[in-house]
Amino acid sequence: MVEIVSDQTLRMEKLKAPIYFSTLFLVIYVIMTRIESTASISMVMFGLSPLVVLWLAYKILKDGTPSGNTFNRKFYDDHDYERVQVKELEIIPSKGSMKTESKLTATRNQE
Repeated sequence: MVEIVSDQTLRMEKLKAPIYFSTLFLVIYVIMTRIESTASISMVMFGLSPLVVLWLAYKILKDGTPSGNTFNRKFYDDHDYERVQVKELEIIPSKGSMKTESKLTATRNQE
C-alpha cells in the first residue's frame, strides 16, 4: 500500500530533530544543575543554551509551514475561534443627567 504524504507532513518531519534535541538538552541541563559534582558541565551547557534556542528558532522559521490566517482573523491559530471585531461605538447622551451611555456593536470578522 502506498502512503500519500503531503508537503506539510514532510516539512514537519524536518522539525522533529531540532525539537527533540533541544528538549533533551533542556532535560539534561536540569538534571546536571541538581548534581553538585557536574557544576562545570552545567555552566558549559548554560553557555551553549542560547545557541540551541537560536538554532531551534531558525529551523522553525526556515522549515515550518506558515499559517494562512492573519492575527486579525484568528487570534489563536490552534483553535477555531474567530476574533470578534468591534465595528461601531455609539455614544448616546442620557436625558436629565451628565452621564452618557455607550453602545458597542460586536461582529465576527468575515474576511
